[in-house]
Amino acid sequence: MKPLHNKFSVFLILSLFFFWTGCEYEYVKPVKVVTTTPISFSNEIVPIFTANCIGCHKTGGTPPDFSATNAYQSIQTKALTDTLNPESSLLYQRITKTGTIGSAKGIMPPSGKMPDSNISLILTWIKQGAKNN
Repeated sequence: MKPLHNKFSVFLILSLFFFWTGCEYEYVKPVKVVTTTPISFSNEIVPIFTANCIGCHKTGGTPPDFSATNAYQSIQTKALTDTLNPESSLLYQRITKTGTIGSAKGIMPPSGKMPDSNISLILTWIKQGAKNN
């Protein structure tokens, strides 16, 4: 009966050894994959300005001028975007009612909050570098 007992002990020891060494877990830090396509200023952002802002912010109106031909230059001149901290961009703050520009207070446009999808698009554009594309 002894040889069977020894075989069982060897089997048990080997099983525990393989179980212990086989249960190694290596933590792999997940990588965030961003598949966002570039936001086009002229095709996606300017139409938002045209639909929501151009009533007041047009050539000869209240600065900044958000007309299609002057919008990007006006944004740059007024330093309305902060690509290092997009949420602190004056443009983003004004459309989310978290900031003021000069004496202007409150959310823009004055008619009410623009759709969240437009706000998100503008924020994403700023995060992508606020390019004139």
